[in-house]
Amino acid sequence: MRALAALALALAATFSAVPVMAASRLVSVEVRQVQPDKTYNGVAYVKVSGTVHGVVAPTDNVVGLERLPKNAAGEFEYASGFELIVPAAGQTPDEVIYIDSENRGSAISQGALGGFLQNHATAYARVQWQTGVSPGVPSTAQGVGLAIMRDFARWLAGRTPQTAVSGDFKPVAYGKLIIGGISQSAWLVDSFIAEGFNVDPVSGKRIFDGAIAIDGVGNWLAINRTAFDRGAAMSPYVDPDGRPYTRRQMLSRPQTDPVYVDVANYTDYYRLRASFTALDDPGDKSFRRYDFPSPHAVGNAASGARCNNGQTAEFNTLRYAPYMRALVLGLEKQIGVKAAARARGLPPSVLFDLTRAPARSPFFNPLPAAELQVPSTDADGWPLGGVRFPEADLPLGIPAPVALPPVDTTSISNTCGNMGGFRKFDQPELIRRYQSREAYQKAYAAKVDKLIARGFLLDEDKAALVQAAGAGLP
Repeated sequence: MRALAALALALAATFSAVPVMAASRLVSVEVRQVQPDKTYNGVAYVKVSGTVHGVVAPTDNVVGLERLPKNAAGEFEYASGFELIVPAAGQTPDEVIYIDSENRGSAISQGALGGFLQNHATAYARVQWQTGVSPGVPSTAQGVGLAIMRDFARWLAGRTPQTAVSGDFKPVAYGKLIIGGISQSAWLVDSFIAEGFNVDPVSGKRIFDGAIAIDGVGNWLAINRTAFDRGAAMSPYVDPDGRPYTRRQMLSRPQTDPVYVDVANYTDYYRLRASFTALDDPGDKSFRRYDFPSPHAVGNAASGARCNNGQTAEFNTLRYAPYMRALVLGLEKQIGVKAAARARGLPPSVLFDLTRAPARSPFFNPLPAAELQVPSTDADGWPLGGVRFPEADLPLGIPAPVALPPVDTTSISNTCGNMGGFRKFDQPELIRRYQSREAYQKAYAAKVDKLIARGFLLDEDKAALVQAAGAGLP
């Protein structure tokens, strides 16, 4: 018995001497500035900015990590900037926070959601993840940005209480987390989920409860494992010949995957191969896909000069922002946010009617060895099916060309195909169709009411939408 006891003590001593590998995490948060923002529904908000400092453990799934300099514990150390818009100290804290995946370092979702989130008791956050933007993300191991997004979210959820915070700010733990992105940042959302970063490295539990990717459509960034496995050059953009993920490839971990909202704009079928995710909707509550007749982006004078073969273009100015706001609120209801309990839930998926894509066209970006599809169109060139904005049912012109050439994804700066052209009806044609602006707005308002009832628009946006409708009519 004494011999067994001695052996047990020896084994215990041996195992206690083996270091336990710590997980990746934020080590500290340096708050540099806290500024008053605005008051929303009686709650004062502040803008908080500074730098997060963290480490990536050698066990993390980051391509190129083994070649980076390490600290004594074998971890890669980084620093990255962040911003929060949250209730001020002493105010009622929000339950949910929307973490924006930056687009080229910009707060991309703020254009559509600025102020809206706070009016609906939702905090906002962002952190730098892109090489060349974040000082902590090396070009040789860009997947570090995925770890930063994950561990920033874990800190905001209160899962890393050991993270030291310096400065005049005391964080609260958010019970619900949403990750969102538009265009390039939506592809970060896709990569984040598909590559397993929505799994907490300590508990193994889900991190983000919900995700919304505007123009995501299954595209991924060539920053980590997917790019490495496919032999693509590392870049914070899509691989030009990379196949988008299908829905099943993105959401392959049912225990930890978020409720995912995928949105395709009309031009995404021509530049970004949007049919990959359109054809893979299981119809369950964990995934929604919505097709919008708006363009991916609205052009301006600068983009017009470099697109459309140098020819002057009238841009399609249809915007999806109010529809995105409705979906964010529906997503909050779907994941159980108390402040959104009275909101309409997420509608069922609604897709365009699709047909075979053209074999060759200056307005279409093909993919080798893939059969792609594009929307069928009505007599006025608007896509059939999908979420029928009033502008599609009551058109003031024809969305042509559907995407401005060159329509390709060969570099991060080649974005002409995100924009669409527009040919306005002349005034005699407008009068023939609608008689007057008053009559047009009445018909427009009826369409808006139906979209509100279905959960695609909010009552609070109706007045502004109707007031702006029918420009050009007497």
